[in-house]
Amino acid sequence: MGVYRKGLVAAVLLSALIVIVYWPVQSFDFINYDDPSYIMDNPHVKAGLTKAGFIWAFKDIHTGYWHPLTWFSHMLDCEVFGTKPGGHHWTSLIFHLLNTLLLFRLLVVSTGERDKSFFVSALFALHPLNVESVVWVAERKNVLSTFLWLTTMSFYVHYARDGSRTNYTAALLSYAAGLLAKPMLVTLPFVLLLMDFWPLRRWDRDEHRSSLRVLIIEKVPFFALAAAVSAVTIWASQDREVTVSLSTLPLLTRLGHALISYVVYLWKFFWPIHLAVFYPHPLTAPLWQAVAGGVLISVMTVAAISWRLRRPYLLMGWLWYLGTLVPVIGVIQVGWQAMADRYAYVPFVGLFICVAWGVPELVAPLRRGRQLLLAGAIISLVYFGSVTSFQIQFWRDSTTLFSRALETTRGNWVALNNLGAALLAKGRVQEAMTYFREVLRLKPDYPYAHNNMALALAHGGRFEEARGFYLEALRYRMNYVEAHNNLALALAHLGRYEEAMDHLDEALRRRPYYPEAWNNKGYLYALQGRHGEAIPCFERALAFRGDYPDALNNLGASLAKEGRVAEATERFQQVLSIAPDDVTALNNLGIALFNLGRYQEARRQFEEVLKIDPGHGEAKRNLAHIQAVTKR
Repeated sequence: MGVYRKGLVAAVLLSALIVIVYWPVQSFDFINYDDPSYIMDNPHVKAGLTKAGFIWAFKDIHTGYWHPLTWFSHMLDCEVFGTKPGGHHWTSLIFHLLNTLLLFRLLVVSTGERDKSFFVSALFALHPLNVESVVWVAERKNVLSTFLWLTTMSFYVHYARDGSRTNYTAALLSYAAGLLAKPMLVTLPFVLLLMDFWPLRRWDRDEHRSSLRVLIIEKVPFFALAAAVSAVTIWASQDREVTVSLSTLPLLTRLGHALISYVVYLWKFFWPIHLAVFYPHPLTAPLWQAVAGGVLISVMTVAAISWRLRRPYLLMGWLWYLGTLVPVIGVIQVGWQAMADRYAYVPFVGLFICVAWGVPELVAPLRRGRQLLLAGAIISLVYFGSVTSFQIQFWRDSTTLFSRALETTRGNWVALNNLGAALLAKGRVQEAMTYFREVLRLKPDYPYAHNNMALALAHGGRFEEARGFYLEALRYRMNYVEAHNNLALALAHLGRYEEAMDHLDEALRRRPYYPEAWNNKGYLYALQGRHGEAIPCFERALAFRGDYPDALNNLGASLAKEGRVAEATERFQQVLSIAPDDVTALNNLGIALFNLGRYQEARRQFEEVLKIDPGHGEAKRNLAHIQAVTKR
């Protein structure tokens, strides 16, 4: 079989493995952790590819990241698939497939070892820790940035071989694009230096120090881009209050925990069991564990250095693993996770290389070593593929995902909060409140739990109690725009309109494109009979979210109050084109048609309301009124 055909067969087999294992994801839902802010509740993304969205993507940092290319990816998905999650999942899966094929080609071209390159790529395709990056739609930035990472490396390998400035420029442009997808690519220039060491062996061409100096100078444009994006990322994370301060988590504690995390990732490399979407930070690093972790890492590093001449792949792979984890190992603590499976997506490639090149050397002297090697490779891939298939099922929906996280971790306040939010969305208010109370016992300063508890209380009409929880949420996170918006609604129900307006204005100052806040501002004006001021607010809400039933209903009601009944009728009909069983819109449309003298059409609307909700008192009264009028 020719070289080309062997490569094609390998590519088809890798693709088949991924599609078979990940096939169920097309039926999975979005989850209520980051997916809402990235897609479901993001009007710029839901609008698809627009000029306004393009400008916003380059300005936005509300997630704590600056990643415009990632936003474009989500916008393109919404342009093609709308908000149906299946298409979004397929896009992420295709990127994972492309990353696997790019990794295979990169290693074959740079090392000439097809079998070992295939094994590395198969491990990458099937390792369970990669499930999170592939199945979680909000983690598109991970698979997208890795695609550009590997593209950059591919161009760089060609440049290293032929010295072409075209390939160098292509590598630099690809790297710049990757940084626009996720800032974790800041470590890529260091990995390029490792590639120079092995497998490209560019360090060996001249006297060692001179060659290394030249190679470093060659990477200066890459380092400059990395420095610029690092500065923007640090600023964005601090501006959005997602970076944990040194006073809360001291540097020595962070360093100790980083050493422990390196070892835990190593453990999960071989034993990827009991995975969770969120691992709570312990806040303290046991001294003995930190020391043991430091000793283990030091011993392995010294061993890799000592074997650098005979087994250079070990030093390259080990430093790849250590170096690419640096941005997310916790020295700069962004968020409260101790670690995350998604962080291993690129770093584990270094370990895969160590295994794929190291194990054959170990078994080569053994009798039937080749057969043992093949059997071991098959067993390991079956093992990882089976665990991945098992792990994928927990990402079906929010309830399943966070229930699993509670089974595999302790004191997991994020899992408790998000499971409670999923139950609240299903109307299981009392169950949800039980989870929120537990969150606040474990982590009293967690603003999202305060907000969710308030939502549950407001659901039961307990607005004064809800107000207290919203204020607590804002005490712990001043820029929490959803809490400002929700507090405004609670205050409106309490008749405290001026305070409510202040909070809506603050929410819109921080997030001018927030359709819910614009709708609520209009609602607040309408409650005070100020329909002329309410109408522009509803129109602003609809400018950001054209399929917003509440805003359309409210706009129609205010238009009717202003005597613009024909326009109001159109708005109610728009609602019903989106949600045919919306009883509020049906009832409002009936009233509008009645006012236009179209009594029979109005009657049909009220009768439709009563089919859906036989106890709807207003529809009964309206229907009786029509009957009385028509009899006269």
